[in-house]
Amino acid sequence: MALTPISADLLLSWASAKSAPRGSAATNANATTAASGVKAPWDDTKHLTPASTLVSQALAGKTFFDDSSKTFTGANADERKLFALYSGLNSLSALVGRYDQKGVATAEQDRLAKAFDAGLKQLDSFLAGAKFDALSVVRGALSSQALSGAAVAETRRDYTTGVVARGDPDSANGAFSGPLSFHVDTLPITGSAQSIDIDLADMGATPRSLNNVVNFINSKLRAAGLTSAFKAVKQDAAGAVGGDQYALKLTITSGEKVSFSANTAAPAVYLASAAGQITKLADPDGAVATPPQNAPNVAFDKLAAQGVTVKSSAASADGSLYVLADASGTVNGQPVKGAGDVALMKYDSAGNLLYTRTLGADGMASGLSLAVAADGKVAVAGSISGSLTDGGTAAATGNDSFVTLFDEEGVEQWTKREKNARDGEASAAAFGADGSVYVASRQKSASGDWDAALTAYGADGTARGTQLISGAGDQSPRAIAVQDLGGGVQRVTLANVEGAKLMMRQFDDNGAALSAGATRDLGSLAGGDVSGLVIDGSGLYVAGTAKGGGLNAGAVARAYSGGQDGFVAKIGADLVAAGADRVSYIGGAGDDTIAGLSVQGGQVYVGGDSTAAFAGQTALRERDGFVARLDASGDLDWTQRVAGGKDYAARGFAVDGLGASALDRLGLPQGEAAFKDVADLVSTTSLRAGDQFSVSVNGHGAQTITIKADDTLQTLADRVEKIILSAGAASVQLSTSGDKFKIVPSAGAKIELHAGPAGKDALAGLGLSEGVVMQTPDLTKRTHPPPVYGLGLSSLMSLTDKLGRKEASDAISAAMQTVQKAFRALSAPPASATPTGTAPAYLKKQLANYQAALARLSA
Repeated sequence: MALTPISADLLLSWASAKSAPRGSAATNANATTAASGVKAPWDDTKHLTPASTLVSQALAGKTFFDDSSKTFTGANADERKLFALYSGLNSLSALVGRYDQKGVATAEQDRLAKAFDAGLKQLDSFLAGAKFDALSVVRGALSSQALSGAAVAETRRDYTTGVVARGDPDSANGAFSGPLSFHVDTLPITGSAQSIDIDLADMGATPRSLNNVVNFINSKLRAAGLTSAFKAVKQDAAGAVGGDQYALKLTITSGEKVSFSANTAAPAVYLASAAGQITKLADPDGAVATPPQNAPNVAFDKLAAQGVTVKSSAASADGSLYVLADASGTVNGQPVKGAGDVALMKYDSAGNLLYTRTLGADGMASGLSLAVAADGKVAVAGSISGSLTDGGTAAATGNDSFVTLFDEEGVEQWTKREKNARDGEASAAAFGADGSVYVASRQKSASGDWDAALTAYGADGTARGTQLISGAGDQSPRAIAVQDLGGGVQRVTLANVEGAKLMMRQFDDNGAALSAGATRDLGSLAGGDVSGLVIDGSGLYVAGTAKGGGLNAGAVARAYSGGQDGFVAKIGADLVAAGADRVSYIGGAGDDTIAGLSVQGGQVYVGGDSTAAFAGQTALRERDGFVARLDASGDLDWTQRVAGGKDYAARGFAVDGLGASALDRLGLPQGEAAFKDVADLVSTTSLRAGDQFSVSVNGHGAQTITIKADDTLQTLADRVEKIILSAGAASVQLSTSGDKFKIVPSAGAKIELHAGPAGKDALAGLGLSEGVVMQTPDLTKRTHPPPVYGLGLSSLMSLTDKLGRKEASDAISAAMQTVQKAFRALSAPPASATPTGTAPAYLKKQLANYQAALARLSA
């Protein structure tokens, strides 16, 4: 009988198996039964514990992570620890699931939350004491480097416009036809500032092609001694109507400054949808030509940011536009620390984002009001839950009202938080002539009704007086307007919705105290609201929405149309009824909403949304945005609809009286063309001074990093570098979205990042995860460090809010899968178990002897 020869590959496999780690050769990679024969808890139906029992056991104080359980008898040490880890996580998951079940009383929810917190502490203790042999497990995430999600915008020396021309850049283009002139105000590196007059009429008979226009403008700049210059850049827009698209790019030489101003200007109207679509339109009666390639009178139409809900907008004296929004996740490169935050975004007049500021709340914050002062300061008011470093701690329950003041560069000056026994919110804010800030808020009383109050803050944030407002029904203060009466006295007019009616209330502020003044009842809104209040030289204007046409604000200048209509009422600034008082209803057969009001040079503008066309309009979608201007009699003399998806919900409206000009045709901004931003982390991210995180190296004690008010990415990197020393490197990395903070570990080093205390966690503000940063071991080598598995569980998980419970549930589920993965790797052969290469000489010699013996046996 012939015997099968022994191959070298077979012998190599046998040799490899002899040197493989314990238990790794005999078990399938997808097996869920331990090498010892014990079933994994996720497959052990015999000992499967119902979720309800897990909850009862946790509430009764049973240990979450117990590797001595008799259920795991027979498993080896590493297997028992993984099984215990999985079972404890399963109990935590059961607590989360129970919390939101129907009929769970508040008292039980409190017990569930406490048990959950206790379980997280036990998890840390368990992992700290669990000494695995063949692997390692950490609570946080595992990564080979730490790169912050937060990006700090770098100062750029170029400015790129939107599309300004289409078609052949060397052919005459209608985009530049007709009168087109503006000024370039410059400051060269050497020499004095000067203003350069740019008028395309000076091109004479030269065809106004894109390239010729660019060359003409550059010749003017060079003649003035500037090296900064424009060029045409092709935009990527395959199949664009009208041919290739081009923008202008201005490259600014370091040390030079370039600003733009218009010879003539007209009002520009801004409308913003809740989804973040911002549209700028020029008043068609202004002596300003608009880009023919766009929709009629549209200067720009863009999306503010992903993950935001626009709440309001306001124009600034410098020609910029501020947009207030609620944000979640990440907004314009800034991770939000809590479940939701307030975002303030500033755009130039050409639609380019200048900066984004977030409040830095660790819970939930919502912006409800936005005000801009003549000097560029910005006040944001709203509601907040959870902690806010340097802005007060959380209320006992519910939300608090807050107001934050930013300077013209977006640097926070102060934040005031009114801690309420029950829910509260600040819903209206306005500036006084002396820089004071007036805030109207409301709080829930013990009876469950909403009460209102007006508070005056000095320019430095000092509260100098509060007036409580009592009226019938729930109070809802909606808008504020301020008059300077002279002699240090300012009059504050408040539009307050009291039950179903609109009540106007006035207060005088003498710099020391507020005193109540005149009131006027303007009648029933029938479920409507107020969205704007302006005091102009000719009177007081209030706008909003109403049903039924029942307002008592004077003669009806434009009739009620049915459903919900917008309205604009004009009354005397002293609230005394007069014959000139009037109300105009704005809308059609459907529902119409006014989002804002502005009065510029005696012209009254409103913006909102509508479900049916009116005043000669043509409906575009199911609900469109619209802007309108009223004539001296209160009727409409100009209106235009704006499309944005199927259902456009208008939230922001603003008018810049000199915002539309020839600069819009070239996509250029009013003022300086530069992307400059402050560098401190507190301004440019959601971090706040006092936020913390800690760093430990190779298992040594953690060292705390506390964010300072003047910290930058570089100073932060320098401080972390001093902690990790030779274990790695901390640096600032450039990216397309801005500068980021980065930690790279050295070979064999383990750097751990730990979150700061609840309400002061800096990792969330930086967009970093808790966990271990280390180089991934090469598992294909015969000798390598034990693999590390990161569970990705935050130490700050809690059950106190719905979004937090959802995040905790998802994170725990993923962690349980990681445990299963670790178990499979523990029981499966490593990649190096597959023999590769050539058998060593001694094996070849043994093989020759075996083959010779086989030959003699078979002879």
